[in-house]
Amino acid sequence: MSCLKIELLKKVEGKLIFENDYLFSSPSAAAAIVMGRSANGLIEWKDGSGKVLKSIEENEIQNANKELNTGL
Repeated sequence: MSCLKIELLKKVEGKLIFENDYLFSSPSAAAAIVMGRSANGLIEWKDGSGKVLKSIEENEIQNANKELNTGL
């Protein structure tokens, strides 16, 4: 079933626009919809400085582990 049929997206001036916020099951599922092909969301999604989601997640996990180990 396409995103247009379930009214997740609508066409506006030749572009597809999300009608509402939508929670995808994974970064890859979201990237696949946006890119129109299969995609690895952990490397396709980037922040404003170009850092990939995989790196951001790894840093967050490292920081959380440091906090747990130091008792902060």
